[in-house]
Amino acid sequence: MISSGASWSGAAVPGDRQEVAAANLRRLDDLARELSRTREINQEQQETIRTLSTPIIQVWEGVLMMPVLGAVDLRRAEQMMQALLGAVARTQCRAVIIDLTGVESIDAALGGLLLSLVRAVELLGARGIIVGIRPEVARGLLADGVDISRVATLSRLRDALVLCMGQAPARPALRSSVR
Repeated sequence: MISSGASWSGAAVPGDRQEVAAANLRRLDDLARELSRTREINQEQQETIRTLSTPIIQVWEGVLMMPVLGAVDLRRAEQMMQALLGAVARTQCRAVIIDLTGVESIDAALGGLLLSLVRAVELLGARGIIVGIRPEVARGLLADGVDISRVATLSRLRDALVLCMGQAPARPALRSSVR
């Protein structure tokens, strides 16, 4: 039993209410700032993840490659489109290889987006080539009625690289200074 003169540790007496309220408001302000910083960090990390999930590699002069790994949703597909078209315009490449080796399944919507991506690349003057279509992806595309007959497809990345090497523009011959 507690005597009337005893106080609870941490309990506020009526005169301390303003101090407690002020301390609580300061703590809430601190928490709000911390939450804001956490959100900023989260947004930066999400942007980094989006950038890393859509790598575009210049395999050599005039040839870009975009490996696609994992699941692709609408947001990622739009980001792939933006990043790839920006890279094609910036580098003025002659060929783009889209490697689907890391994709386990494609639905009709994603198949349509890939076709749009290849068409957009071609509108910028580069050739679009899709490689690495797995058997289950091919079956899924056919079952969903996605027509990729107008797109260059090869089974292996190596085959696409050989094709691109064969289409490389001839370099001017060096003139000999010896006469």
